[in-house]
Formats: sequence, structure tokens, C-alpha cells
Amino acid sequence: MSANLDLAYVDMSSNQLNGTMPKFFAEMKKLKYLNLENNEFPGVLPFNLTFMKRLDVLKSVETAICVTIDFR
Repeated sequence: MSANLDLAYVDMSSNQLNGTMPKFFAEMKKLKYLNLENNEFPGVLPFNLTFMKRLDVLKSVETAICVTIDFR
């Protein structure tokens, strides 16, 4: 799967998504808003500290996820 890396707003809420979160989200340098509500992404999200600082909003209410921050 590929992505438009220039997107600033991504709403993937309520799409019955599950499985592994694609790593390309961490490469989206302009992303400010990411909504993952009402999906199932078990395991670890591939987000590092730089990515998390860049986001203004990360919504994950009622989403089975665990965010692990890579401080490297």
C-alpha cells in the first residue's frame, strides 16, 4: 500500500480496519491530524517521537491500539 505523503488530515475512523498499522504514516511529514477511532489495530503503532510531536491531534478512542514511542 502506498500513500500521499503530503496529506495533513487523515480520518480513518469507523472503517472496521484491523491488522498492522502501515509504517508510511511515520513518513508523512505534513500530517497534523490522524483519526483512528472505532478500528482495531492491535500491537504497536510505528510512530517515533518526532512524528508524535508533529501531530496536533491523534484520535484513538474506542480503538484497540498501543502507542509506543521510539526515543532514538
